[in-house]
Amino acid sequence: MVVHGDFNSVNILYEDPSVTAALGLEFACVGARVLDITTALMEVLVRTEPDWTLARAFLRRYGPLEEDEANALAAAMLLRQAALGVWSVGQVEAGAPEAARAGARLRALPELLVWLGSHDAKLTTVGLHEGERFEQLEAR
Repeated sequence: MVVHGDFNSVNILYEDPSVTAALGLEFACVGARVLDITTALMEVLVRTEPDWTLARAFLRRYGPLEEDEANALAAAMLLRQAALGVWSVGQVEAGAPEAARAGARLRALPELLVWLGSHDAKLTTVGLHEGERFEQLEAR
C-alpha cells in the first residue's frame, strides 16, 4: 500500500467535512498504513489532554484499525518520534537552521514513553467502539 508518510493537518486541505487534497508527498512510499495512522493520531493524542473523540472520528473516516495495527501503535509512535529526530539532525548537518528543533524532537522521546505508559491501554482500543473487543468486530 502507498502511504503519505507525513499525514498531519499541515499537509491536508479540507472543505468541511471533506478532505480535498493531500500535500507534502515527499515522504510517500510503499509501507504499512499504520505509519499514516500513527502520524495523524500523534497530533491529536500526544498532549496533556488527548482528544480521543477526534482520534475516533479520524479512524471512522480513515478506516478501522486491524488488531495488529492497534497493537503496533505505541511502537510506531516511538519510531515516528525517533525518525523525526534523526531526520532533523540530518537537516542540521545539511545546513538547515533547525538545531533547536532537532534537539527538541530527540528530547521528546522520553516524554513520549511517559505518555505511552499512561495511555497505552486506551491507545490499543482507540479504533474500537466503546466497550467493543476485536473478537466482536470479527463476528460482524
